[in-house]
Amino acid sequence: QSPRYITNTLDSLRTFKLENLKAGKYLLMALKDKGSNNRYNPKDDKIGFIKHYITVPNDTVFELELFKEVLPFKAVKPVQASGNRLYLPYESKQNFKLSKPKVVLKHGNDIMETIVTAFPKKDSLQIWYKPLKVKADSLSVEVSKEKYNKRFSVKIKDQKKDTLNITAVQNGTINFRDRFTLESTTPLVKFDKSKIRLVNKDSTAVDFTTEYDEFEQKLYVDFKKEPVEKYSITFFPGALTDFYEKTNDTLAIKLSTKEPADYGNLVLNLKNVKRFPIIVEATNAKGDVVYASDYSEGKTKMEFNLLVPDKFTIRIIYDDNKNKIYDSGDFLNKKYAEEVFYYQTPVDVRTNWDVDQAIDLSVPFNPEVEKKQAEKKKKDEEKKRKAF
Repeated sequence: QSPRYITNTLDSLRTFKLENLKAGKYLLMALKDKGSNNRYNPKDDKIGFIKHYITVPNDTVFELELFKEVLPFKAVKPVQASGNRLYLPYESKQNFKLSKPKVVLKHGNDIMETIVTAFPKKDSLQIWYKPLKVKADSLSVEVSKEKYNKRFSVKIKDQKKDTLNITAVQNGTINFRDRFTLESTTPLVKFDKSKIRLVNKDSTAVDFTTEYDEFEQKLYVDFKKEPVEKYSITFFPGALTDFYEKTNDTLAIKLSTKEPADYGNLVLNLKNVKRFPIIVEATNAKGDVVYASDYSEGKTKMEFNLLVPDKFTIRIIYDDNKNKIYDSGDFLNKKYAEEVFYYQTPVDVRTNWDVDQAIDLSVPFNPEVEKKQAEKKKKDEEKKRKAF
């Protein structure tokens, strides 16, 4: 239903007043109302609320934290992507780090061998299956996650099958904080370390370890990187085997490192931390790329060394349930999102710099400051343009 009393603003003010309310008990909510309809749409809107009813009259200043809910998993009808792969779309963003849906693919009554992986940058999963020995017109897909369970039927046509192709994320310079990464077009299932060779510029073997993320289809090769060094990593035939028992051809990648002076170091000294544990992150301006992170159960001095020079946004998450990731809230179950602190000013880390930054978590982020900074930047750019 629509709210009884509403106040709103079209600017970045953070303080609101509701006046001339009838005495009584009320549920206090705040919405970032994308649809401008005064109704909460969990797919699009951010919400904040107070768990308990408030009593009016009241002179208390209430603080509400807006958050975007992660909605329960709900699958959409799968579609065929190739001769050995299906797309499984789903509604709204999901966090599969906590749990993934169970997918059962059947031909008739026979359960087929499958691997389920992410579809990069899309709200879909990929269901990989072995080629059928007999021709099939359709397959059955059963998807379940927690209380959700749904069965679909997918028509199958004769299409070209996906084949193994491997690419290196880094080729040339590798930064000290990078993990050397391979991405594969089909899921990998076997790894023969004896057929992988990593040497430096003197042809001396370098110790390494591997880790495979099946869901993301990424193979990580970790090794100690020395300054101003050159490395050659070779994957000989048979080093990698995919789900369809196909192996790689020879893959050779050359890597090199820079001087530590080409990077910057950042030390964060945190003050007035409310509670622990916390997750401390250095991100890009949008917050969707994390360049460095640390987890603290008590320490207030965080060191991020050998950063690629840039301006970093500092984000601190109060990890109240101690699962080492951010957890959103749930309006219906009256569960608050985990509290997140943003440092007001981007931290500028430059080449061969050591930045020691004090951060007071008792000083909240103020969008008015950001607005004024943007206006000043716009005016400065306009002056420069007119000067020429």
